[in-house]
Amino acid sequence: MFYYGSNIVILDEPTDIEIMLARDLFPDSIVVTKQQNTISIQKEGLIEQYQLAEDEPFKRVFLKEIATIL
Repeated sequence: MFYYGSNIVILDEPTDIEIMLARDLFPDSIVVTKQQNTISIQKEGLIEQYQLAEDEPFKRVFLKEIATIL
């Protein structure tokens, strides 16, 4: 229940336990996950997935998602 009630959760190289805890979020919450160079954005029941370029920062991705909830 660690992430319960969060509007957005950012997971950078998450462990299996962190991934399991993220399942307890509200349906309208956003989960941004980075695993190696793969980015997954889960929101409104959909999962968007893409690869980061070598010089592309992860920071840009999660700041964009934070801006969507503000």
